Amino acid sequence: MVGRISHAPLGNQRYTSDMVLDDLRGDLESLFVAAAKAATTRLREHGLPLTTLAVRQVVERDEENLSTWRAFGQQVQQNVLSDQGFGLYRIAPLLAADVVLAARQVASQMASATDSKFPFFAPLGIGHANWLFNDSDTMPPSPEYASDPGEWVARYVVFPALLTHLQMLPSLEKAGRARVAFADEVVLFARSSGMTYRTSAPLAGITLPKSRSSGLLAAGGRLYRLTPEEQGEVIERWGLTSHHLGIFASLPLVALEVLVGTDREAQNLNPQEPLTRWLCAFQLHGFPIAGRTGSFEPFPQWSLPMSSPAVPLQLPNTTNDWLAVRPAAFGKIGATANRLKEFKLAEPRKVQDFALHRFWQGGSRQTAADAVVDFVVALESLLLPYDNETRHGDLSYRFRLHGALYLAKNKADRLAVHKTLNDLYGLRSTLVHGNKYPTQEKIVKGRKSAEELARRGLLRALDEGFPTVETFKKLTYGAN
Repeated sequence: MVGRISHAPLGNQRYTSDMVLDDLRGDLESLFVAAAKAATTRLREHGLPLTTLAVRQVVERDEENLSTWRAFGQQVQQNVLSDQGFGLYRIAPLLAADVVLAARQVASQMASATDSKFPFFAPLGIGHANWLFNDSDTMPPSPEYASDPGEWVARYVVFPALLTHLQMLPSLEKAGRARVAFADEVVLFARSSGMTYRTSAPLAGITLPKSRSSGLLAAGGRLYRLTPEEQGEVIERWGLTSHHLGIFASLPLVALEVLVGTDREAQNLNPQEPLTRWLCAFQLHGFPIAGRTGSFEPFPQWSLPMSSPAVPLQLPNTTNDWLAVRPAAFGKIGATANRLKEFKLAEPRKVQDFALHRFWQGGSRQTAADAVVDFVVALESLLLPYDNETRHGDLSYRFRLHGALYLAKNKADRLAVHKTLNDLYGLRSTLVHGNKYPTQEKIVKGRKSAEELARRGLLRALDEGFPTVETFKKLTYGAN
């Protein structure tokens, strides 16, 4: 067991050859405090303030009618380094030479620590962190890890993490408590054998009980309530100005956050599949979610200078229903999202994928007629597996028979399910092929029935395995 070393002043560290990353925590904490002081000095040398005033949108919600809200501007003090209009190049280098040297020394020791996991996929440079140590418009050549591991870790870990955590401070004068979070995050990332990405989806139509202010956790997902300020960021991003624009988009009250892990060298991660699994799981459990766009970024954010602030959610933009998600329900949703990992919902590769894909598509439709077609197609994919013996038989008859046996809650319910499936099959045929178009009332009613039966059948299929020809033979002849 390597004992913890005593930390000398910055620039004079001494380490053992079998050092581990935990030995560096104190030096990383000291580095962060020194960097904040150096940045403070640099700003004052240029006659610049440490904080600036900004106007943020804040949302006030009517808890009795969650579709009603109002937004107002609120002045807040923000760290000048986090001001989007502030260019670091104006005062570069932000850090003094001794702090830059200390950062490189710590980075070299991180690279040689026995439990570090470097390098990782980092093709895009370090972005604005360049201005911490560089005062030229010309970016210094990118280092190669094989030939200069210390400089590589400095460029792709230490400097980006320093800048991000300095920007997160309410003011550069308040670096004391934040030093531990900085050191912990850097050590955790350096020790990790993979990369982590975070997708976040603001969702309307669902809320959390007030007793769950800390949010809910399940299967790698987190559901939490958006603060008034975070809701304000959503309306700015979506271009909403008042609740009257709710006819175009319902304002989310909660957000779903999903972490996705890959190996260190993974490239071109598609955030759509893991997010789609969770959204489909909410729909399968009957929650009327709505939303427009989510976001995708590396986690920690500084680990790779890339993000997407507008990932399409492919959901209805509006909803009139709001349901509370309780811990037990979120646990079931997470379990379903886990089961969906073996299926390709966004780009189907097999019939089972296609059934789930069309269900998800149906839940994403704003138009009831489109949803009816999607849900009935999902039911057909579920209830009519390919059977060489009966491929020329009456599909509508098999659809009704298989559905009555597979979807009914009990024997007494079979006749009602048989009739509903008959009506849905006729409604779909009329929508696609018929002369007399159904009334809107009939379409809306059909959408509800088709969604409920598709949900019931797909949840059973996920629990027990998708039904096969043999499954329906056994059900038909009373073997089950």
